[in-house]
Amino acid sequence: MGRSYCGELRRKDLGREVSVYGWVDGVRQYGKLNFVDLRDCTGKVQIVFDEKIRKEGLGREVVLFVRGEVVERKSKNPNLKTGDVEIKAMDYKILNKTKNMPFYPQDITRVREETRLRYRYLDLRREEMQDTFRTRDKILSLIREFFHKKKFVEIETPTLAKSTPEGARDFLVPSRLEKCNFYALPQSPQIYKQVLMVAGFDKYFQIVKCFRDEDLRANRQPEFTQVDLELSFTTPEEVMLLTEELFKVLWKAFKKKEIKEKFPVFSYIEALKRFGTDSPDLRIPFEISESREGIYVEYTIGKEEEKRLLEELRLMKDIQKNFSVLRVGGKTRFLFREKNEDNYKTLGVVRERIAKLENLVKEDEFRFCWVKEFPMFEFNKDEKRWQTTHHPFTKIKGTWSEKKHKEAIAMSYDIVLNGEELGGGSIRNHDPEEQKRILRFLGLSEKEISKKFGFLLNALEHGAPPHGGIALGLDRIVMFLTNKKNIRDVIAFPKTKKAQGLLEGSPSEIDKKQLKDLGLDCKHKK
Repeated sequence: MGRSYCGELRRKDLGREVSVYGWVDGVRQYGKLNFVDLRDCTGKVQIVFDEKIRKEGLGREVVLFVRGEVVERKSKNPNLKTGDVEIKAMDYKILNKTKNMPFYPQDITRVREETRLRYRYLDLRREEMQDTFRTRDKILSLIREFFHKKKFVEIETPTLAKSTPEGARDFLVPSRLEKCNFYALPQSPQIYKQVLMVAGFDKYFQIVKCFRDEDLRANRQPEFTQVDLELSFTTPEEVMLLTEELFKVLWKAFKKKEIKEKFPVFSYIEALKRFGTDSPDLRIPFEISESREGIYVEYTIGKEEEKRLLEELRLMKDIQKNFSVLRVGGKTRFLFREKNEDNYKTLGVVRERIAKLENLVKEDEFRFCWVKEFPMFEFNKDEKRWQTTHHPFTKIKGTWSEKKHKEAIAMSYDIVLNGEELGGGSIRNHDPEEQKRILRFLGLSEKEISKKFGFLLNALEHGAPPHGGIALGLDRIVMFLTNKKNIRDVIAFPKTKKAQGLLEGSPSEIDKKQLKDLGLDCKHKK
């Protein structure tokens, strides 16, 4: 007799003798009878024991084997999939007991996130978490099926790569064989997928781990998963239509929502002037407006809400100059007299805060859009230098000159849902001379260009086709499809906001012998 699964037993199994394994979810005693809810990866079933089990000291989360007969449940439970049946125990064995629990998976309400992450194996036993990761698995399967039908080839790229500047700081891995030389964990497979286009694969995709050493937020992790794709002989429109089709397939499968309309497309400048952000939430029912007096947003809010919002804005930036709050026809108007990028962005924040204060957006509404034609270059105020808005391998639209670099427009595009960027891509530079020109403008010498990007430029010189693609944030997609608010709830073993792995205690010190083997000496000690 093979194993049966707790959550799969139904009326059709009445009279069967079954063997089930799992964790004790709860114990109840009524007279001489003992009722145990046994839980495995498929769900729960009720088991009926006679009184002798009392001597066993059976408690919650004990690992248990039970052999018994499936019988009709007298007191049925309509909230349980197995609520019409139960197992009358004939034999059982405790396979493993448990020590004092830091928390029980069933009682998670008041448990701190740090405790959940430290004992992640207990947190993952919860039905909600089991459902989330089984859904994630199905999402991955559907994505692979989608791209294989489109004749894409899934190709893995290296995890130990060369350090190249792509925006964030690299995570570095020292080489034991070549002392004082380092690999970098890839921020994205950007250069490798471009090389694959030069190699003639035409359509590539990969579901890949990426690593960025940057400040963390609720929707950001130092290691995350991308759905990465690249096409040869393509256009921005082709990449965008393909991506739209994927999202429509996913939302139909997991949200039961048929999205028929085409996703609206905004230029970066249009998005900034209408929404005050390059990641607009289209659910908010009002936009930034213009008049001869300046730019403004207005909505009917109470005095207390107005006061709270003003205090929040003053903490965010100095808004005394050129800023007014007016009452117009019963509405509160937040007005800037100067039309500049910072003021548009501040009004974007005002727009979002009002929507939150007034509960203006519906959680079950999904409004996708595209934002494209970003500035190619932006000024880094901290480092006092120009850098690329996306990455330096993006093709510039039309012609450009170094003297008028502020006017250079990137052939890039971001996909946005409800104010969250879900992915970004671009058409790439397939001309090696144009690529060198951009790198020179960013301040790299010929020697640095050759050292850091020589292998890519060499590949582009050997018949590189025009190509482009996009990278989609899988974790954020799963967040939306499973109704989660925090990216840590859709990653099995996430890091904290301080980039710590509480389960295993990482990062951690290594012993002196390991350091010596790597040719390293750690001088910084706490």
